[in-house]
Amino acid sequence: MEYKHDVFLSYRRHKEWPKWVSDTFYAIFDHWLETELGHDCSIFVDYQLETGQNWPNSLAENLSKSRVLVPLWSPQYFNSMWCLKEMALFVARENAAGFGTVENPQRLIIPAVIHDKDNFPDEAKLIQFKEIQPLCNIRTPRGSETLEKLSYEIRNWVPDICKAINNAPPFDPLWKTIAHEQFMELFRKPPTNPQMPRL
Repeated sequence: MEYKHDVFLSYRRHKEWPKWVSDTFYAIFDHWLETELGHDCSIFVDYQLETGQNWPNSLAENLSKSRVLVPLWSPQYFNSMWCLKEMALFVARENAAGFGTVENPQRLIIPAVIHDKDNFPDEAKLIQFKEIQPLCNIRTPRGSETLEKLSYEIRNWVPDICKAINNAPPFDPLWKTIAHEQFMELFRKPPTNPQMPRL
């Protein structure tokens, strides 16, 4: 078994954000990521799941086979059990691979802020993030100055993501088993209070 995706794009499905991710963010992100990598890449987003799939199992499969996690952070992200579980599984992978230490400070989680970083958990602020909040207008018209600025900021951000992709640890089939167990546990009996993973 090998990696299937370069990036797992994680965000909170709330009101207008899914539409903004699919209609505005994704195309720009995909373009600059492939341009920086110099070859085709694969980005998993949850709306790619097919109708009728066992979605906790499919989510686990795609998460476990992604090299890096790119979360789009908002306060709502940290109130989602599913989003925090996705991040926790990558934190565990980083820990197992010896990432995020003084000796090896690189990470596999490369976040961007899309809203209100002042209300994030303190532990989230330990991870360096890209701030694109001022440019995350859910009604951004095509050809607008805001869209041009968003493209510029994403272009400057993707080198960090490419570095993480290229430095991802060797694939471990155990990741799929762990992710599947964790997601099915959430699906059957979600906890009442989401907990930010320890970094």
